[in-house]
Amino acid sequence: KVQVIRFALRERINQLFVNIEILRSQQQLFVISLEDLAARKKQLQAAVEEGVALSTELTKIDVKILELEAQQENVQYQIRAFLTTLEDYLGKDLPESVQLVFPAFPGTVNIPAIQRPEQRLFQLQSEQVLANAALVDVRRKPQLSAFAQTGIGYPNPLNLFDNSVAPYGIIGLQFNWKITDWKRDQMDKTILSLQAQKIQNARATFEFNLQKQEAGYRTNIERLQAQLAQDEEIADLQADILKHLAVQLEEGIL
Repeated sequence: KVQVIRFALRERINQLFVNIEILRSQQQLFVISLEDLAARKKQLQAAVEEGVALSTELTKIDVKILELEAQQENVQYQIRAFLTTLEDYLGKDLPESVQLVFPAFPGTVNIPAIQRPEQRLFQLQSEQVLANAALVDVRRKPQLSAFAQTGIGYPNPLNLFDNSVAPYGIIGLQFNWKITDWKRDQMDKTILSLQAQKIQNARATFEFNLQKQEAGYRTNIERLQAQLAQDEEIADLQADILKHLAVQLEEGIL
């Protein structure tokens, strides 16, 4: 049960880990965009001084810079909030520059077999029910037990007329056989059978949901890989457009 709880905790840690890295990637985009706007502003300032561009164009760039800086600051606060939560889980301080390293992930086709602690817990619970069922049969069997007791008594515990201190010993056999139990064993077996069926149903439902999630994960991985390839093509085309626009801006026709 502790392993099941730890697995849920691990999932929460993974969410924090990924969210921090995503926000850091957004920060890098802000840095690139602000550097690009700073370069464009410098060119536009020269054009304004030469009288070939309006000062309102500079104002537009300043507004855009302020918007990006505000978004950048908001992302920084979010990163700090996630790091603070991660600090609480780890019980240690984390600097802003802490490096979060992803493990080596398998390919889409080579996803390993799912091994969840819940599956082991279901197995142990089933074994416990089987063990209890075996105990029910044991209760019906005849039981023979031996006992022994030794000591020193005063007066002599084996001779009431002897007032002296004397050692004594007692040994014996005890035989028990429950002939009838008023159907208690049958009721106990029925209850244990229902418990076993409940555990099997819970395990089947859990593994069914795992299979559905795995299929969904594979589909999402393939979708993201295809989307990445398309986004790279779009980014290349946008880079070409920016180059042409930069040339037009330098020539004073944009």
